[in-house]
Amino acid sequence: MSSAPSSSKRTTPQPLSGRDRKRAKTRDARTIATAATAAAGKSVNVTLPGSIDVEKFANARAFEITAMENAIENARGAGAQRAFQSLPRHLRRRAASHNPNRIPLRLREKAIAEMKTDNTKIRNSKKKLRKKGGSKQANAPARTTDLLTRQVDKTWLETHIWHAKRMKMINIWVHRLAKHPTEKSHRPSYRAAAQGSIIHDASYMATIELRGRQNALSRVLALLADPSSESPSSPRYLSGARTLPFSLHRPSAYPLGLLAPVSLLWRPLPPSSDPDSSSSDPIRQVWLRVHPAGWPEVLPAVREAAASVDGVEVQDLRGHFNVFEMMGPRSSQVITGALKLAKDQPGGRAARLAWHKISKAATSGSLPTGVVCSFLVDDPRLSFPPTNSKLSESEDTSAHDLSPSATLAQSTLWDEETRVKIAKPTYKKIDLDKRREKNLVPGTPLTATPSDDRVPILLIQRTLASPSPTSSSRALHGWTLIVPSGWAMPFWTSLTHTGTRIAGLDQVAFQHYAAGAPHFPDFGYPCTPAGERAAAEREKAGIEEWAKKPPAKRANWEALGTRTPFRADWAQLVGSEAAREPWLIEGGLVSEVVGAAKPLEETLNAFRAKRGLPALTAAPALASAVLRVSVNILGRGNPDDLAFIYAPSTEQRAVWAKALKGKSKMSDDELAQLGAKLPPDSTEIGRVLLGNYALAQGKGHAVGAVSAGKLLDLLRRDTASPLAEGRLDGLVFVRNREEELVRAARVEVVP
Repeated sequence: MSSAPSSSKRTTPQPLSGRDRKRAKTRDARTIATAATAAAGKSVNVTLPGSIDVEKFANARAFEITAMENAIENARGAGAQRAFQSLPRHLRRRAASHNPNRIPLRLREKAIAEMKTDNTKIRNSKKKLRKKGGSKQANAPARTTDLLTRQVDKTWLETHIWHAKRMKMINIWVHRLAKHPTEKSHRPSYRAAAQGSIIHDASYMATIELRGRQNALSRVLALLADPSSESPSSPRYLSGARTLPFSLHRPSAYPLGLLAPVSLLWRPLPPSSDPDSSSSDPIRQVWLRVHPAGWPEVLPAVREAAASVDGVEVQDLRGHFNVFEMMGPRSSQVITGALKLAKDQPGGRAARLAWHKISKAATSGSLPTGVVCSFLVDDPRLSFPPTNSKLSESEDTSAHDLSPSATLAQSTLWDEETRVKIAKPTYKKIDLDKRREKNLVPGTPLTATPSDDRVPILLIQRTLASPSPTSSSRALHGWTLIVPSGWAMPFWTSLTHTGTRIAGLDQVAFQHYAAGAPHFPDFGYPCTPAGERAAAEREKAGIEEWAKKPPAKRANWEALGTRTPFRADWAQLVGSEAAREPWLIEGGLVSEVVGAAKPLEETLNAFRAKRGLPALTAAPALASAVLRVSVNILGRGNPDDLAFIYAPSTEQRAVWAKALKGKSKMSDDELAQLGAKLPPDSTEIGRVLLGNYALAQGKGHAVGAVSAGKLLDLLRRDTASPLAEGRLDGLVFVRNREEELVRAARVEVVP
């Protein structure tokens, strides 16, 4: 007779998850206990009694009565949900349980009843006035003065108060900006950018306007633009139907003197009836949109270049526009649903057709990259609350036939007179509310009248993607919406009311990281003035945070052998033999340097000759150059910010290749033991600028920078000595600052 072995282990019950506990609670609340019947299965003759003794009957049914009472109590507890708990998380407020006015009207009566039952003191909804007996109008000047006083050393966006109630605010770039939402939103924000829609107020972006003859403006831009990229004066962009992103350098300093990435937009030529437009050298206008971190260097550089060419005027247009950046496939439907085209559309039928195509686009990525569209829309407050336009599966959602057009890009936003005229809405919100009260059906949108404002806007297609064609990162697509100053809140409230998520600076940076695109100035732009300032600020914050911890709770950098833990030292990284300061290689120069088809000096002079720049007398040394790279971890683990990148020796490369791709592939634990041996400092070739877990790729990913000379030597060695296990070019080691463990990774050069 067989029996179970005595050595069998008893299974330990696993703890229930929150969902399982909730299901068990609901199941218990829906179950009424019953007593076992002694006569079960037997035939019993039942006769009705002539009378009932209530006391005996209650005693006989005590178990059932108690079970019923317990079931009622359990059901009441399981189904109890406060009024504010039935709201979605983004509508909940801390004071909702004490102030019923913070709860929607449909739930307010229930909330008041709950507060009375709980003896909760209901807050008085009336706000206290600043002065006893004063009115709101009397206190308005005092409040305005107080708000202006708080903006002496920084600039507030028009949506500042809205953001301050919902976001973490910081002082940066002489602005007070939103860093991130107060609610947990890391994964939902990326999900919105990839599958839904998310909006960011980028009105802090600065704009420079150049005005002059077309040939003169072309010469100025040739002095500033990266000659390895597309020409700012090419017909593709000269028409004003597309924007051109390029890297701006100090005048005639290429390849040195990299300052910041900028976005260029030409004003489309006026109709042919204008006598000046028919000339071969008409008067044109150009906008350069630049990040405020690079503003201190970009504006002097532009003025210096303009001073070298006659007839070019430079104007600072900061504060003239509000800029909203939307990302996600639903951004087209959000914009076309929240905004309504004016009847007297300057573009006529072509503009209405373009608007229809945009509303039916499944994603803005189906439109031409950087296409510019101009529209005239009604005051968004007239159609509030908005509704998103919806896509029909039966319709053809392709928008490839929306070709860039200079006529479609014509906008009155270029005229300063128009911007000044429309800078302040004609009607206040209270005036529109009085008109809305006269509607017979509540919630009916207001009909635009001739006296209502019509606002010119610019829509620019926006794409975030890795410059590398072989990158595994997923591109993100959206729109850049430009509206006049003074109109931020009317547009913002309509756009955000559609359910679009809100992004802060952290979410915008993560969008670039997820798409594999460099982000200025945080990561991807080392050896630039703005990048060095950002690194210095991060170093200061890191040292302060590290110093707050006691010695037993903070990293011991000396014991870990970590040099410069809070900032990358690029001068030390490229080596003491470098004759000049470190400089960043990017754009079209990357493929030429990696391919090594021609000497560096010859390649640089060829690029400079294309823009009419003189040849270099002494080309910068390749040994002092820095390359931007993408780092993908092979296996488990995530790279952290400022992690070290090492080049493996030939022997280490062979050992790790067998461990990663050979027949006897090692497990994660065995790889950890293999990575316990730290490489020497002499093999360091770069640093990680931003490292994290890539949600799109499902593994550790980082953006880093490495010494160009050391990386090229590594790639040449890998090409010259192929491995039996297959191609494993670009194998490097990555070590986080606070760890004594290296991980294998592959680097890929990013232009």
